[in-house]
Amino acid sequence: MQETQTVQQITGLLLGTAVGDAIGLAREGLASKRASRLFGNQIQHSLIVKLCDFAQ
Repeated sequence: MQETQTVQQITGLLLGTAVGDAIGLAREGLASKRASRLFGNQIQHSLIVKLCDFAQ
């Protein structure tokens, strides 16, 4: 049981890291003023993720 929980936690960690990198990619390397000019001051994302049951 403990091994399954650890695998799920690692999977969540990797998925969260990948999604976070993808969301932040558009602003990466931009100065804050330029990012504000290009994208506005508010960050809004539309993200649809289908979660799979990795335990099966």
